[in-house]
Order: sequence, then structure tokens, then C-alpha cells
Amino acid sequence: MNNKSQTIFKNKIIIPLLIMLASMAIRAFYVSYISIYQNQHDGGVPYSLQGHVGYITWFLEDWRLPDFDVRTADQFWHPPLNYALSALLLKTVWAIFPSTNGNIEIAQLLPYLYVTVAIFLIWRVLFFLAKEGDELIVNLTLAFVAFQPGLIIRSAMLNNDALVLMLSILALGLAIQWYYSGRWGAMIGCALSFGLAMMSKKSGAIVALPLAMLFIGRFVGIFRRKNFPSDTDKGINEAAKGKDNKKNIITHVLIQFAVFLIIAAPIGLWWYVRNYALYGVPFDFFWNIKNGWEYEEYLGNIPALTRITDFDPGHFYYANTYLQYKTNTFQDINPLIALWKSAVSDVWSWTYENNKIKKLSYILLISRTLLVLLGTLFIPVFVAGKGQKDKKENDTLLLRVSFVSLFIALLISYYSFCFRYPYVWTMDYRYIEIIIMCDAIFLMTFLARIKRFKVIMIPVTLLIAGFCITSCTFFVLAKGLFGAY
Repeated sequence: MNNKSQTIFKNKIIIPLLIMLASMAIRAFYVSYISIYQNQHDGGVPYSLQGHVGYITWFLEDWRLPDFDVRTADQFWHPPLNYALSALLLKTVWAIFPSTNGNIEIAQLLPYLYVTVAIFLIWRVLFFLAKEGDELIVNLTLAFVAFQPGLIIRSAMLNNDALVLMLSILALGLAIQWYYSGRWGAMIGCALSFGLAMMSKKSGAIVALPLAMLFIGRFVGIFRRKNFPSDTDKGINEAAKGKDNKKNIITHVLIQFAVFLIIAAPIGLWWYVRNYALYGVPFDFFWNIKNGWEYEEYLGNIPALTRITDFDPGHFYYANTYLQYKTNTFQDINPLIALWKSAVSDVWSWTYENNKIKKLSYILLISRTLLVLLGTLFIPVFVAGKGQKDKKENDTLLLRVSFVSLFIALLISYYSFCFRYPYVWTMDYRYIEIIIMCDAIFLMTFLARIKRFKVIMIPVTLLIAGFCITSCTFFVLAKGLFGAY
């Protein structure tokens, strides 16, 4: 970041800081009334081989890796980073404050912090991409991110979703920093973040595509440059200590690539290699439960084309605000619509909701879906660089294409997952939650293009404000209504 950008950053941080503090407050309120037995995906039972809580307490008891075939215990096939960190926090707090001994709910502090950092990192990327003078646009987009119902819900979950989200966004942010600076610190930080994301959850591997595009694109760009070094190569040139000879610079970048792989590969893959070598666990293993209540969610008997093309208006009727199962008169089968619904209220069917809660959920569903669609429609504008920084100042074409490639890869991964495991519960936004970063960037592009047209900008601004207020109101009124899962 140059001196001019640093000055702008310091002068324009107050409103974003207030937005993030407000987000922290509502998420802290939610965490305060949600226990480790409520609204947890596969939460499980402490001191057992069941669920994420059981995995955490495994480390509390023995402080060692599972010494058995992880396919035989619920959730133990996940990489251990999240659970080891949670156990370490509990041991530390219990040692410092003996009166808290045995209180596992303290571990909810970590996902809360992970989500907080993730929101901050998204704001930094938005700030980097936006034009100077577009602070209102950045702040509106930040508010849309900061009050996402999914991120509020994720702040209290003890599973690994929040950690992999934070580390994946951090890896992308550091890759962007390296792309323009060429500094070793950014490259090493990116490698560590990416490796640790995969050590948190297998889905962390999805960011490999945009990372590879940035790395290869920078190399090819330098190799093909006729007038070298150009303005966009200044960072790489400085990082290579002024060796502006093209051959030396290419060598410098190739060495950085090699170091990236040397760091990221062992950290990201050791868990999967270990389990395959010791117990024959396939690299693509996923727990596929075929008994109990999952039968009520089974969608494998419905043709894939039928599911993809099912846009029955009934999906958006007030009565069907939440995901609908076989036991209901109307059933959700379309992965895209389920993605929109689960982004607001996760995959739970709120059988215990009251009318106020349901009305708020419906408002959130409609407003959020509309804002996401408006941003998505402007993907071509984003790729073209409209509403972004001056191309002469920052050549961001490859960066923009990288985000679009991430968006497409996430959707392909999501649809593949939904059809490979055809249950309602696989149609869940949390599996590709890093897509919020893409949604935010595309929405910011849309806002940047309409800001001159007050007749459009004012209603959209009110829509975003209404979304944020409704989200906060929902989680305040929902206290005491959230059921155990």
C-alpha cells in the first residue's frame, strides 16, 4: 500500500470500524445464548467419539491424534487443527481461571474471533479494489457482509467452518499482496494460510485455483513483457533487490513458487496421507450416513435435470421460507434455491418459530437473494474493470478473473457435492461460504455503477440498510426460540 493509500486508509476507517463493532456486538449476543448443544452441525457429545464436541474433548483427554480408522467415528475424519486449537484454548482458560474448569462453551470464543477476522479481511480486499472516493460503496458492501445471518450463526459453531473461512480469505488476501509487492513475507504467509486452511477442512483446497491463476499469471506476465520492468512489476523488482534483468526476476519468482509448495504441501496434505497410509482412508472420503432421519432428506430418486430446473414459484412462498423436506407438502430440491435459503437460516426447519421470526426470515431471504442476484448480473462489468481502480495505476485484470474463477469453481463444487450426496442437508451454504467474498465484490461493482443514478441508488441503499436491521432484529428476537440440533 503506497503512502497515498495509507493516508486514505487511516482517514476512512472510522465508519467501517463502527460497522464491524456493531457486527461483533450482535454476534456476541447470539453466542451468549446459544449453547454447544444448540444449532451445531453434528455437535455430538463431550468425551465420546461423536461429533465435533467429541473431537475437541478427545484432545482434552489425550492430546494425541486419533489412533484408529477415522471412518469409524462421527466427524473424526476432519483434519485436527480446529479441534486442537479449541482444546488448547480450553486447557489454557481452565488453568488460568479454575472456576471455569469443565465449561466447554468457552470454545465458542474461537469461531467468534475467526468470523470477526474474516469480515475484516473481506473489507481490506474491498478497500483495495474500490476507487478512491467510493467509501460509501465500500461501507454499504461491508455492512452487507458484516450482518450476514450465516456468519452470525457460524460465530457460535464449534465445527471447522469458521476457521477454514478465515484462513482461505487470508490466503487470498496475502496472494493479492504478493501479486503487487513480490515480498517474501506475503508469499510465505499465503503458503502457511493455504496449508492451514486444508489442515482445517478439505474444502480449503478450493482456493488453490485463484492462487494458481495469480501465481502463473504473474510469471507469464513478466516473461512476456517487452518493456521490463513496467509499473506493475515494481514490487517484484524491488523484492528481487533491484535486479531488473528479466532472467533474474523470473528466477526470483520461480524460487518463491517452489518455497510456496515446500511449505503448503506438507501442511495441507499430511493428514490425508497419514490416514491413507495407516488405514486406507481415501483422499476424497466423506461421511455418508445411510440410516435414521437422513432417509427423509434423500433426493437421489429425483433426476438431476429436474432438480436443477425446478424454479417453482412456491419455493419463495411465505409458507416455504425455510428449507422444506419430504415430510412437508412442498419439498426443496433445487440446489441453487437451497443455497439462498440456507444462507439466511441454515438448513434447519424452524418448527418452533413464531410469526415474527418467520416474517423476519422471509424479509432476509428476499432482500439477500435480490442483492446477490444484482451483484451476480454485474460479473461481466467486474471483469471488464468498470468501477475498479484505474488500470494505469493497478493492472487488476488477472485479479478480477481469479475471483470469478473462484466463484465458478465454488458453484461447480457445490453442485457436484449435492448430486454426489443427494440429501437436503448437503444443499447448505456453509460448504462454500467463502463465496460471500465474491458476492460482496460483485455487489460493490453493481453499487459503483449505479451510484450516479439516485433513483436506483437510494432504494438499493435502503434495501441494504433494511437487510442489516432485519438481521439484527431477527437474532435479538430469536433468543430462546432456537432449538437444539
